[in-house]
Order: sequence, then structure tokens, then C-alpha cells
Amino acid sequence: MVSVKNIIDTYSYMEGAKVLDLLLAHPHQPIYASVLQNALSRGQTVDEARDATFHESCIPMTDYRTLHELDARLKRLIELKASALNDGNDCADLDSEIAALTQYRKECLRPGGHIKNFLDHDKQAYYRMNKAIKRFLIRAEKDGHQDAVGIIRHNLKQGKIFRYEG
Repeated sequence: MVSVKNIIDTYSYMEGAKVLDLLLAHPHQPIYASVLQNALSRGQTVDEARDATFHESCIPMTDYRTLHELDARLKRLIELKASALNDGNDCADLDSEIAALTQYRKECLRPGGHIKNFLDHDKQAYYRMNKAIKRFLIRAEKDGHQDAVGIIRHNLKQGKIFRYEG
């Protein structure tokens, strides 16, 4: 059976192996994905990257006041369209504005009606680190290291915060 450290050394050129190597060096420590990304890209230690990384809060895509004003404008446009149709007038300009406002509302709200947030740096870094680790694990499993891959999958906790429990 090949150990986890040996498999990481075998594929040391892969970004996923580098991430896991950093996590192995700091077992049971929660590390933000953005800290891992900065440590790898800048050649820093995890502690140096942790001190240098700023964790921004999520930025909402809109606010409730804007949505209230948008709903009032949509209501007014629908009333204008109804009266224009009754008079037999063309309402293509009203249709395009209604479609644009409806699209904006759809892009800014989740299905439950809550406001969406722009992706923050930690979430973007998580997606990148997660893909790198997946590529590494798929490659290692394909090359016949199923036992080590199973150990890694069992001990690795992923999210905005990564942690290796092994």
C-alpha cells in the first residue's frame, strides 16, 4: 500500500498535490481556501499567507430599496402598456423596458426571493482548489492508487475552509 505522502510526492507537479501537501503539513488546522491559494501562488508559508490575506464580506447584488422601486416601475409600465393596448398604440419600447427590468430582478434574486451575493474571494478560491484536488485524485486513482485516494477522501474536509484530519 502506498502512503498518502508518497502519492503526493509522485504527483508533486500537480496543483492538487501541492494543496494537499500544505494541508498535510498543518493537520487538523482549518485553513481558508484563499490562504491556500495565496500560499501556493506567492510561495509563502501558510502562516505568512494567513497574515497577508484579507477576507472580504459578501457583497449583495442589489438592495431592498432598489427592488421596491423596481417593482413600482414595473407596475407603472404594465399599467401604461394596458392603456396603450386599449388605445391600439405600439408598446415595443414598454415591452423592452419590462423585459430588462424583469431580467435584472431574475439575476439578482434567488428562487426564494432572497438577494444573491457576488462571489467572494474565498468561494472563488474554494472552487479552484476543489477542482485541482479532484484532478489530482482522479489521476492518482486512474494510476492504481485507490487505497491512498480513499484515505485522502475520508480525511479531507472541503469548503471555504479546508482541513485535513489524517
